[in-house]
Amino acid sequence: MRIVRGAVVILLAAVACGGDKGVAPSSPYSLAVAGRTERGLTAHVGARSSTGDGSSVAAVSALAASPADAVTIAASGDVQFTKAGVVVFTATAPDGTSLSLSVTVATPPLIVFDGRAAGNRDIYRVALDGTSLTRLTTNAGDDARPTVAGDVVLYSSFRDGNAELYSLSLATGVERRLTTSDESETQPSIAPDAKHVLYTTNASGVSKIWIASLNLAAATTPVSGAARLAVATFGSPSAPESSPTWAPASDKIAFVSASTNTGSSGLFTSAATAGATPVLVTGSGTQGVEVEPAWSPDGFRLAYAAVIGGATEIFVRDLRTNATAQITRNTASSGQPAWLSDGRIVFTTFSGNESSLRWVDPAIPFELHAIPVAALSTEHSAAIR
Repeated sequence: MRIVRGAVVILLAAVACGGDKGVAPSSPYSLAVAGRTERGLTAHVGARSSTGDGSSVAAVSALAASPADAVTIAASGDVQFTKAGVVVFTATAPDGTSLSLSVTVATPPLIVFDGRAAGNRDIYRVALDGTSLTRLTTNAGDDARPTVAGDVVLYSSFRDGNAELYSLSLATGVERRLTTSDESETQPSIAPDAKHVLYTTNASGVSKIWIASLNLAAATTPVSGAARLAVATFGSPSAPESSPTWAPASDKIAFVSASTNTGSSGLFTSAATAGATPVLVTGSGTQGVEVEPAWSPDGFRLAYAAVIGGATEIFVRDLRTNATAQITRNTASSGQPAWLSDGRIVFTTFSGNESSLRWVDPAIPFELHAIPVAALSTEHSAAIR
């Protein structure tokens, strides 16, 4: 018997075949897949008994799949999905009856990120299993920190000397310059409704967050009405602000500031209005440095990075209850969390001068999955939704 814990379990109707004249004998077993059925991932196939407690599956024999090239099958019953689409498993149960099960293998989500190769950083797109890697920008200047709304990727580019905001259509590949200023616009975050953009600039001598209207259909001045996010009396003029992120309804903002009672960096939320007064997230900034927030698709949680015992790990805080959970544990530091629409989190792991992308399901903490992207040092992911 194999115990399967902490997995997404998909259990569909199985058919037991055998006996005379096509009449199937009664069997307590049904075929089950434990794990996420997604291309590139590994799950486990076994026989679940209706007479058991539902917490374990028994080993099966003669496990096969159709089409055969859609799955790699190990003797243990572990299967790795190599293609998306419908897969039919057949196997023999411990009592000798024949079982079958049809499952739909999903195509993994797409993300964008910035990747460094040969000293130059550009924007790329890739699926979570490392396939469909596409380079989206090719300028000699660094392009970094992509953010996505609908078909539009917005990012910060240094091709003009200082950092300016650019957009790129995923459908056409057409790039467009959005800002022209003497200062640098960095760390952009486009609202989910694509009507506003947040970014940081040092126009006041220190990094502060600004908010501006965004009209991507405008022939000229697509970014207009730029103003400080926080009211002038918020915190300290010398306290930097960073890492702005939008709530899914485009009505609220979260960001990082050192304007806490302890002076350490903490998480703040604010109305998505220039000159608003931000509010410190309950408990933030009191136990240590908390940075790089990302708002969950349901609007109830923030993922963020925090320093624990000399390493930086990813945490999730429920804004309704203030409950906090650590979801990564590495020998290297992790940061830059970004939510997928299905609730998983993509993040960056740092090792020396190199970095790589991984993902984790908060419901299964510490089970980390690499996103294989060869020959690139990868950072700053964002989901394509």
